[in-house]
Amino acid sequence: MSGSTLHAPPPSLADLVEAIWQVDVPDGDAARALSVRLLPTACSIMVVHYRDPICSDRRHYEQRPYRSVVTGVQRESVTLVPSGPTGSIVVRFRPGAAARVFGREMHVFTDANVELDDVVGAPARERLQDALDGAAGAAARLDVVATFLRPRARYAPDAGVMRAIAALRRDPGRSIGAIARDAGLSARQLERRFRTGVGASPKQFARTIRVEKAIALRHRGATWSEVALACGFADQAHMIHDFRALAGVTPQGFMREAFTGPHAAANRRLALSGFYNTAIV
Repeated sequence: MSGSTLHAPPPSLADLVEAIWQVDVPDGDAARALSVRLLPTACSIMVVHYRDPICSDRRHYEQRPYRSVVTGVQRESVTLVPSGPTGSIVVRFRPGAAARVFGREMHVFTDANVELDDVVGAPARERLQDALDGAAGAAARLDVVATFLRPRARYAPDAGVMRAIAALRRDPGRSIGAIARDAGLSARQLERRFRTGVGASPKQFARTIRVEKAIALRHRGATWSEVALACGFADQAHMIHDFRALAGVTPQGFMREAFTGPHAAANRRLALSGFYNTAIV
């Protein structure tokens, strides 16, 4: 898609951010012709729309376009539609890292769009939007994002939770009891600290990670049976059932929708950059 660029995080944000997506479509008609489908995700997102606001079919937002939000773990699919000329910065945090910036009560961000005003205050949000709108190109906007986020990373990471996150990303089918033991925590401690720092239970997180891992492995050439095995499913039928229950579409259906249409090349770049759950449709 013209106007869509993907970036690795600048070095100053490498411990916090996995990827940054910039969308720059100043033509209102072209922007309104687009929609973005988001599958459930285990990663927190900060998105700033510095031109016209975006519309979402997320519950409680159907009639209220918004400009700047932070989301946490998302357990439902969402569709976004621009309302006019679009300039957007989408920051995908590493799992568990958003708590270092936005505080250690990440459950309030789960399945929600939390206005950036409510997190950092309206003056800071306005300065961020104005700086992005006035920036001279994509590189300058990355500098604006780094300047905004880096000083706000005031909270130390929870080492036990981060070890559990890394283990679940490697093997989302592993038992939570084993994950807790390897993290040096009891199952109850892990549950409590995970909900605080991530915004979901370890089991919910693992279920969402499976969706993202399935798409990533498929892009790397794995067969669906190989994907099911690598993601810890008993068989391919169980994978299809769980994927559909969480995402509202089968794995094959999502791949067909996202990677055979006019935006297939842009969607493949999104998937390979870490935005596995995102497709322009």
